[in-house]
Amino acid sequence: MGYAVPAKPDMGADEFNSKGDVNCDGVVTMQDALLTLRYVVDNTQTLACPQNADAAPLTPTGKPIGDGVTNLSDVLAIQMRATGVVVW
Repeated sequence: MGYAVPAKPDMGADEFNSKGDVNCDGVVTMQDALLTLRYVVDNTQTLACPQNADAAPLTPTGKPIGDGVTNLSDVLAIQMRATGVVVW
């Protein structure tokens, strides 16, 4: 039994909608996760919407609350959002 990745994850329409969308294109994709990874690892990447990068930790219901720091936990949370593993 495998896990099927949704073609277009539900983006929702609430106060959490922009979290993870670091390039401000209106959707959270793997491009956002990669941009955030580059931002965290080599510190030379600039983000169009850096305020959206702080997505981790998640609440028990899967909503991003952030911790004031952008790190690898945020990259993972954005990747999980982009692939539909979590929906916020």
